[in-house]
Amino acid sequence: MSKRVFGCTGTCDTCRRCRGALFVEDRGRKDSLPITLPEDFYPDGNSEGYGIAFDLGTTTVVGVMADLGTGRITGTAARRNGQAVYGQDVISRIAFAQKGKKELTVLRQLALSTMNEIISELKGSTEVAGKDDRAAGEGIVKVAVGGNSTMSHIFTGHDPRSLAFAPFAPAYTGTWVTDGKESGLDIDEKAVVKVLPSIGGHVGGDITAGILAERLYERKGTVLLADIGTNGEVVLSLDGDMTVCSAAAGPAFEGAAICCGMRDGPGAVNMVSIENDNVMFSTVYGTEPIGICGSGIIDAVAAMSGSGVIDETGRIFRAEEFSKMYPASSLAERIRTGEEGREFVLIYKEDGEDIVITQADIRAVQTAKAAIYAGMMLLLKKSGKTLEDIDEVILAGSFGNRLDKERAVAIGMLPPVDTGKIRDGGNTACAGVLMALLSDKEADKAEEIRKKARQMDLAGEEEFQKGFIEAMSFPK
Repeated sequence: MSKRVFGCTGTCDTCRRCRGALFVEDRGRKDSLPITLPEDFYPDGNSEGYGIAFDLGTTTVVGVMADLGTGRITGTAARRNGQAVYGQDVISRIAFAQKGKKELTVLRQLALSTMNEIISELKGSTEVAGKDDRAAGEGIVKVAVGGNSTMSHIFTGHDPRSLAFAPFAPAYTGTWVTDGKESGLDIDEKAVVKVLPSIGGHVGGDITAGILAERLYERKGTVLLADIGTNGEVVLSLDGDMTVCSAAAGPAFEGAAICCGMRDGPGAVNMVSIENDNVMFSTVYGTEPIGICGSGIIDAVAAMSGSGVIDETGRIFRAEEFSKMYPASSLAERIRTGEEGREFVLIYKEDGEDIVITQADIRAVQTAKAAIYAGMMLLLKKSGKTLEDIDEVILAGSFGNRLDKERAVAIGMLPPVDTGKIRDGGNTACAGVLMALLSDKEADKAEEIRKKARQMDLAGEEEFQKGFIEAMSFPK
């Protein structure tokens, strides 16, 4: 494998100027997650014009344009959600919206602005405008939107404050329908706009869409669907009988609230391993490292745990302690006390601050992974199932699909099952919303899923709190 050393002008990995921090080739980047539709899916094919399916995420908004007559995808586009200026997570957005109607309107306009930028890009794409005259003639006559409960509330103009307090009851239920003019989107005024229904207060239409795309309501066996992010949602399907829950993981998986954390973008460290005391890493697009994103954080903590730098409780050993336990290792040189307490240096930088993992970062990861794991295990326990009964674990969303499965299992974030049972689901939210866009029958199924799925409120479960505390530790 070719190697490049940051911090020097050569390519030799023995000069030690970088103290063992070696850049390796990117392990394979998936900027655009695959949209996989079920084999039994067929579009209605009885409409003229075009439609757009939106995955309205807290962090990223994705739009997929399709020909309603043929079902052919004609373009995709994505933007960062403009609401991020008012907080990286849904709780921050809700807190801002609580200030008054003006603030809620501001958030809604930011979402609309982001979506309209995507619409403009899709309408102006070469494939659509240049090769298919119907795009200009018929325009966009249908839109389907899937988002978490907070994003759906804001887009539809509903006050989301009820989602911040028990019993976390949504302000509206069911599929929300309006026309193009009232929606605020730059589409045909008579267009039909549908927002897929949320299942519960913090289990939104994006999860409904994922269930639809994976056909969980008719699957045989024990299947877990996990959308891992700031608010991790988990679905357990037992022969099509579905129970869902929402586990507040916090922003660590998004690179937020982490000392050197950043979004998944150019220069973000997205892979870390420790081999023979060398810290190996890769960055997004292979550019100079400037921070570390969610997948890199998981890797780093797994590598530190596997190398003995941290104990089962997540405590970083003092350099003196580590040296006594591992006298032949040079990793003790990387353990130091920084402004925020004890830290481990991943990458030494000649220009700028070193990239480190702090004790606080590890605690944030522990909190996040414990919430996801405890939620999964409680769903299993309440259903009378065990780890041995799991037939498949499907990972949804951007972070889940970029996660190293073995390392996620190693730190106790995913169940300790054969990693062959863990599958990347791609963009299940976009897939399901696209299905609802292209087929009225599928849109009706989304409403049936809302009525059929049961939600478990983890906040009211004492067993969840116990399981959460136990899951904070790292597996031996």
